[in-house]
Amino acid sequence: MIPQGKGLFISKIKQVYFGSAEIVAKKCTELALGWVAVKIADGAAFYNLRWNGKRWSDDILSPWVTELKDAGIEVYGWHQVYGYNPQGDATAGSRRILQLGLDGYIVHPGAEYNSFHSAAASYMGELVQLLPPKFDVGLMSFGDPEAYPDFPWEPFLGHASYFLPMVYWHHPDRMTGTTPEAELVSAIEGWSRIRPGVPFIPAGRAFSDDGYPDPGPKPEDLQAFMDACRLKNCQGAGFWCWEQLLQQNGGSIRLDAIRNYTWDGARLSIEQRISRLELVARQNGWDL
Repeated sequence: MIPQGKGLFISKIKQVYFGSAEIVAKKCTELALGWVAVKIADGAAFYNLRWNGKRWSDDILSPWVTELKDAGIEVYGWHQVYGYNPQGDATAGSRRILQLGLDGYIVHPGAEYNSFHSAAASYMGELVQLLPPKFDVGLMSFGDPEAYPDFPWEPFLGHASYFLPMVYWHHPDRMTGTTPEAELVSAIEGWSRIRPGVPFIPAGRAFSDDGYPDPGPKPEDLQAFMDACRLKNCQGAGFWCWEQLLQQNGGSIRLDAIRNYTWDGARLSIEQRISRLELVARQNGWDL
């Protein structure tokens, strides 16, 4: 299964409505989300556990996932891996998939994997052996893969059913300032050069910091990003991440932007149609 339409990433479920799956499911419906992706493991260790006063208990994520799935929300698990223990990473990821009954698995290798070619091959080779047959694996990583020539792309790309490039545009007033549309086009072109024909579900910026000072990106940035995804025929788009939308200045209006955006092309609003036409004009250098 591959994510379709709008989605949100979650790192710590306790920071999203205090871990209430009931509220999250209701909010998913209000936001018209097709999916959420929750962190299930960090390296070889399970993630989103509960401290019971003596040890970490793995008793909160499974009911959370079940309640969302019962409400009709697709739930994907994302897994941060580093390359230090590839067999342990593969075991943790596959166990989480089977334990939680997830709709899909998203691997998120970090920069630590630079030059770890054998570890990447070991991890992905072991992982596909442990997964159910034809189980879709998504690859979430840098927006510009060509900027990381030492990264072991081939082992990851060889087993990925879809890509989730991280499209984190910078504030336009900064020297490194970019636009959501330009960053997205650059990411898709870069990824397509190294592995063409694979579906894209880009991960967009919905947070401040890391190149975009407080109060963070504007609602129209998120709208422009989703319009650009639609124009590039992406099957879906996600935003990083839900807990930051709840905690940071301006997060509520960015959530409103996600809520108010209609992904279904047959029901584009006038504003969305104008935004799409403006994007086409900018890409082609036309004067408006």
